[in-house]
Amino acid sequence: MNARAILAALLFSLPWSIGASAGNAKEDLRAARIAVRELHRPDSHCSIDMLLLYTAIAEDGVALMELGITAGDVRHFRSACDGARAKRFLANLKHPDITCGADLSIFRELVADGGLSLKDVGTTNGEVRRLTAACHRAQAQEYLLQLRKNLNGRQCGLELIQLYGLTSTGDFSLESIGTSGKEIAGLRAACRKVQREVRPPAPQRKKGPFI
Repeated sequence: MNARAILAALLFSLPWSIGASAGNAKEDLRAARIAVRELHRPDSHCSIDMLLLYTAIAEDGVALMELGITAGDVRHFRSACDGARAKRFLANLKHPDITCGADLSIFRELVADGGLSLKDVGTTNGEVRRLTAACHRAQAQEYLLQLRKNLNGRQCGLELIQLYGLTSTGDFSLESIGTSGKEIAGLRAACRKVQREVRPPAPQRKKGPFI
């Protein structure tokens, strides 16, 4: 069994409830030591290692000295882990789909929280701008496709809001996603018509004896 598998097994065996037995101190320390070893070569799944390390220090009372590290090492692990994860989301953004907005938000958050530069994660401002535009374009194309395929009265309004928001970024033209202002106006009108058709009738007020 490799170190990550051992770490996962220990994670699920740890007592998370309040008032956990002190008899698990050895397991806590072992899990923390494995986490430290993994964090010396962080990959995109290092968040579990950071969770184990923070839990061991803050909740289980494991001393940094027992792990052979310092507070500076912990800060370095956090920054290096954020960098490794940011690289994974950056790679995702190079193949954008409708979910790329989440990848973009997490990427920016990791770079900011980790105190990283774009150079640290192997990119540039220019590339990030291009990837952002490509993401917005991919999302807009998907919402447009959904609107063309099925004008569902419950969904088309939300899809139109998303589409309008993406087109307003100025990152791409309507022509670049294969549409026009005329088509979008037509889809909006068709959506409103469907919404009127599926809208339940307003309940009629019952007349009381004194009305």
